[in-house]
Amino acid sequence: MMKRTLILSFLAMGAASLASGQVLIYQYDFDANDAEGTTVNDVSGFGTAINGTMRVSSTATDLFADAIPSPDGGFYGNFTADRSNLIFGNSKYNSEIAGSGGSGAFTVTMMLRDLQVTTGSRDPHDRAFFAESFSGGQGGSMGLGLGNANSSNNPSETHLALRLNGNDYTFADTVDLSNATTGDSDGWILLAMTFSVADDTARVYTGREFTDNSWTISEVGSVTVAASTSLTSAARDMIFGGFQHANVNPLANYDDFRLYDGVLDTDALSAIPEPSTYAALFGLLAIGFVAWRRRRRA
Repeated sequence: MMKRTLILSFLAMGAASLASGQVLIYQYDFDANDAEGTTVNDVSGFGTAINGTMRVSSTATDLFADAIPSPDGGFYGNFTADRSNLIFGNSKYNSEIAGSGGSGAFTVTMMLRDLQVTTGSRDPHDRAFFAESFSGGQGGSMGLGLGNANSSNNPSETHLALRLNGNDYTFADTVDLSNATTGDSDGWILLAMTFSVADDTARVYTGREFTDNSWTISEVGSVTVAASTSLTSAARDMIFGGFQHANVNPLANYDDFRLYDGVLDTDALSAIPEPSTYAALFGLLAIGFVAWRRRRRA
């Protein structure tokens, strides 16, 4: 009885950990492309023609490259030219997250490196992620991006900013978004934003890799929206890597864009650049199941 209880406990722990990952809505990378491509790879398998299309700058060249390995070893998107970004559809967001039938909670994640920071103030629409999906306030827009530049234009002293319900919030503390130099990620940084209407609170996280190839996720800060209404269906397509405006940040190399239904915690976020974390949990489940079956037959 004790062994069976132990096995079931392991199964429950593994299932709970996997459940903390919530539901993946969209995931895109660039591995299906070469330098001349203009579409991205729909890893989640949910995409349609409108999901995952590139907006290409007239000055952009070499949109995809593999000279610097991406987090998963393939291509990445070169969004270092103005107006180059990824546009993906809002259908699953509208049906599963927004409105009366949705969960009212989401998580956005991405990997970036080679961030360009320039002098001057930021356009309020300029975000690494941008959408219009609140039911009130200045178009109901939301996004995650950069605050005004520091005097040295140094990516290691970056102010992150949120746009929620059409209002802008900039975190006072700076974060280091310069290329990581340890481990095998070749400089990639994890950037994440969560929001839930249950407490009207958004949280922002960054992740960096250490010499033992493990990732540490740090919370940058949180913002609670005063008198927030609710998440509604997005009026326009959603955008990763910038907005339509020219000559604004954040210009960078990007990869592995994801949208989840639900709020991911730090453990689930750390499993994004470390997929072996979930692989280990699946292995634990498999071992436990085999042991349980053998005991039943005995």
